[in-house]
Order: sequence, then structure tokens, then C-alpha cells
Amino acid sequence: MRLVPIIPIILMTTAAGIATGQLLGRDVPQPLELSLKTTEIELQYSDVFDINRCIPQQGTERGLQIRLPAQLSGRVYYGPWELEADPPRPRLRKSTRLRDGEADLNLASLMNYPNDIADFDQRQEGDVALQFEIWDPDAAEVMVIRRTVHFRFVDGRFQRALTFVEEPFYSCEVSDGVPVPVISFAADRPVDARVLVEKREPYLSPRGQRRHEVRLTGLPPESTHLYSVEITAQGETTRSRNYTFRAPPLPGGTQPFTAILLSDCRAGVGAGEQSVEGVNHAVLQQLLSLARAYDPGLILFPGDLVNGWTDQPDAYRRQLRSFKRAVGSTAGSIPLFTGMGNHESLLDFYDDGSRWGVALDRMPYATQSAEALFAAEFANPGGGPPPESAAAPPYDETVYALPWGEVLFIMLNSNYWFSTHPEQYGGNVEGGMLDAQLAWLREQVNRAQADPAVRWIVYATHEPTFPNGGHLHDAMWYNGGAPADNRGRDRREVIERRDRWWSIVAGASKSLLVVHGDEHNYCRMLVDAETSVYADGSGNPAFRYPVWQIVSGGAGAPYYTQADTPWRDSVIRFSTQQHFVAVEFNAGSAYLRTVAASGQVIDEDELSRIRPAHD
Repeated sequence: MRLVPIIPIILMTTAAGIATGQLLGRDVPQPLELSLKTTEIELQYSDVFDINRCIPQQGTERGLQIRLPAQLSGRVYYGPWELEADPPRPRLRKSTRLRDGEADLNLASLMNYPNDIADFDQRQEGDVALQFEIWDPDAAEVMVIRRTVHFRFVDGRFQRALTFVEEPFYSCEVSDGVPVPVISFAADRPVDARVLVEKREPYLSPRGQRRHEVRLTGLPPESTHLYSVEITAQGETTRSRNYTFRAPPLPGGTQPFTAILLSDCRAGVGAGEQSVEGVNHAVLQQLLSLARAYDPGLILFPGDLVNGWTDQPDAYRRQLRSFKRAVGSTAGSIPLFTGMGNHESLLDFYDDGSRWGVALDRMPYATQSAEALFAAEFANPGGGPPPESAAAPPYDETVYALPWGEVLFIMLNSNYWFSTHPEQYGGNVEGGMLDAQLAWLREQVNRAQADPAVRWIVYATHEPTFPNGGHLHDAMWYNGGAPADNRGRDRREVIERRDRWWSIVAGASKSLLVVHGDEHNYCRMLVDAETSVYADGSGNPAFRYPVWQIVSGGAGAPYYTQADTPWRDSVIRFSTQQHFVAVEFNAGSAYLRTVAASGQVIDEDELSRIRPAHD
């Protein structure tokens, strides 16, 4: 079931426009003279599920109404949020059939025994979780879409009320080298907002915005606080539930903390919650629930949050917002930081007469590229490198350094400025690490090496430096790079730049760990100067210090098995199980546990044993 296709247009550019790019540092002067391919917008990405459109503000004596396009059929499941749970989660209690796009939500039944677990009757308002299950006859599958609506019961009738469409999300910015808490959230309409932290003056946000990012300044390091968010529009006010969070430590702090590392939660194989607007909600939420038992200080998620690979900005945003819905109850209390993967792709597709055509990062780069929209949807730290050229996309909030106690975390973007044909039309290959980013990285590493507050450096980027199962044909390997193994395209320079990147990492005594995604499995290996990293089995003497590489791509995407590689003998543990990685940092020690979705510990080791006294 599909909506109206987009009309194809002709895009004529000159060398000064989109086609002026670089393939691994080279200018590409050829103009792009291709037509945009005709595309179709998937139903699940249309805006018909915006609560302002599909739920009339005025309801009935019994509840609210659903009004969708008449061709839609399926069911709507709904119920309260169970606030007693940690983290809170929706408890779907009722369902109704969607006929000709219409359904009625009997909210009155949720205000009575035995269904009222959220004090709806006492409060006369509350949040109702909605799960649409829409039958798509063309695909022969059910599409699942999740939303939340806030209601009020006023003068005997239900009303759709001011609603948080994105619940509070805790991250940080870095100011003068110190992490500062940031709470981001979004409402269903422009609102005034304030964050209410217990025993503090309210933190105010600029008026009249739908999306807000609020800095919480002046909090003592590692102090614990209760907070909520209040939004107001046209005399109506809605307040979020309460969240508890811990302020970040100062750089050099020695209090122990645990970092949770995971990636690749894009939609899995299977129906229902395995695929919710591009995200595997089921597995991701299961893993985050297990991870909370380790009392994490922060969570790093280096890419493939969503299916992506779309040419529709609204579709891209909706998928990223689906990810935020999946992590919301956890990310309201535990800071979560994201990076870009190959599936965080917002592209223009051009017809060159071939089967697949040409795909290139969307223009204009400053406002419509995958990088620009990704940065707008999250509140990651800034301070990254400048663009690779005046015509290239920004790196802002996709590449950053985050000091956290005795560890410096560095997020990198190995999927920057993607292009399927960079030789002809500019852009960059998947896994290509370009000059400005590498120069910025070297500067960060040199500074960390000289900083006594930094004990360890941990790096995160999506594409594996040394892939082991599923992405030997790209990542940073490209089957060794030879044209004969890459459909005639020379990718040996990718290997050269891989070596430049890893030499920066392995040239620093404080480098402990590089975590990747992309391959949907778990793999831990130790890389040093003796590791076989080329097709002929040789090593690289520039890899001075041993550094762990961990691929943690098991948050819900379809699995990959292990392949034969030049460095296979250096692999210590490989598993196809869905999982997360927990690394506990404690006074110079770094202890790893890898936990499967079943709760089984599938790997553990003292990572710091490779260099117990590097300073």
C-alpha cells in the first residue's frame, strides 16, 4: 500500500556544486547531469499518524477518536504507562478494530477498576500509549506504528491535550572541557518549556518551539537529581513524569562507572515490535532493560539506529524519532550518545541507466544532508572537525570528544558524505576516513596523551577497521582493495587510510578500545604490530601499542556469521547472539562483560591488562 509517487525532476549541476567533492582527498570536477529517480513514499513514513492529524482534539463522553485515510485497516491497541516499572513502559490493555480508517478509543474503561494503574480517575488526565497495526496487502505484512497521546477529561468529555511527542532525553554538551547535562524533548505544537530540577530554580527554554534542548548548568559533579519537564501553550500545561539522573563526572574523576556499548538496532526479520518504523523496538528495549542492572554511567550507540536509505527527509526524521521512542524511558535518566552508521543515509537517487542508479548524500548539505538532519534530531556534543571542503556536509554533532571521569570517549563518523560513485560525482565511500577528520582526531589524541586527567581513550565509529563477518566487501577492507575484487573500482586507498587512522590510535599509549558496529554480531580481537592485517599475512609496525577492537552490532538487526579473514587467528571471541557490552572503569582498571539478550554473559576480560601502567 503506497502513497503518491514523487514527480521526477532534472538536476543540472556544475563542478562548483554537488559534484565538487572528494574521494579520499581528491577533487572530482565532473558535473552531475542525471535525473532524479522516481520514488515512492512508504505509507508508514507519511504524516498521517501525527497525533494532531489523526486524533481530533474534541473527543466524546467515552474517549478519543482515530481518523486516518479510509484505505487503512487493522487494529489499534492502547493502554496506560506503567509508572511503577523501571523503566516505565506502556501496558496495552484494550484494542479496537480500524475500519475505513476510523476507530474509537474507549478511554473511560481505563479510568475504572480493574484497568486504572496510572491514577487516571483521580487525575482526570494522563498519557495513553497507542500501537497501530496496519495491514499492508502489497507487502503481505503488518506495519507497526507507536505513538503516545495525552488526554484530559473536562466537563464530561475527553479531549486530546498538549502532548510530549518525544519524552525527555538526557545527553551532554562539552563546555570548556567539562560535560554539561542537556535535556532534549519535543511537543506536538510550539510550546514554552522549563525543566524542573528538585531544589533548583527552573531551567527555562526559548519560547514557541516544538523541540527544545535545555542546558542544566551549576549541578555538582556526580550528584543525583529528580527532574520533570513542563510545557505550556495557549494557557494549557502538561508535565512529564519524574526522572532521576546523575550529573556527569569531572574530567579526571576517579569514581567507578560503567559504559554500555551497542549498535545496529535497525529493523529485524519478523513482524510486530521487531520492525517499528525502521527500528527493532523489541530487542533494543530488552537489551536496555538488562543493561540498567549494571548501573551505567552512559550509553554509546555508534550507528545503524534505523533502516534509513531513504530520499525523504520526513521519513528519515520519523525513523530517528522511532529510535528515540524505543530508548526514551532509559535515555531520560541515563545519558545516551549516538553516531552515524551506513543506514543513517538520507540520499538523492539519480538515474544513470543502471539497475541501481547513483546515490549521493542529500542536498543542500548544510540543511538537508543526512549529517545535518541527524545533528538536528539529537543533542550530542559539538566541537568536531570542519567540513572536508566548502561544498561538503557538516561534521557537527556526528564527530565529538566526550570526557567522562578518567576516560575520553571519541565518536567518529566513518559514513560521512556517502556516495555510490565518488570517482565520477564526488562524495565519499563507505568507511572512508577523510583528511579533516583525521587531523582533528590526531589533535584530540595528542592533547589526551599530554593530559594527566585522561587515563584511557575509547573510540567509537560504525565501520569496522578489521571486519570479521558480513562487511568484508566494504567497511575499511573492501576485500583488500584491489580493483579485481571490487567490480573494477580501486579501493586500495581505503586500506591506506585505514592504516593512517589505526596508526593514530595505536600510536597512543592511552588508547584502550575501538568499538564498531555494522556487522550484526559480537567480535573481540587484539590488534598490535604483529597482527596480520593484509592479504599476504603481514603486520604493520606502525601499530605500536596493542588496542582492542570490538564489534558490537547485535542490538536487533539480522545476524551475520564469521568469515575467513587475514586476522582471523587474532579473534578471541565471536558470537551471533544479540547483546550489549558493559565496560566498568575503576581506578585504572577496565573490565569487560558482554551480555546476551538472554542475560547470559558471553564474554568477559580485564581489558586494561594489555597496558596496566602506561603513564
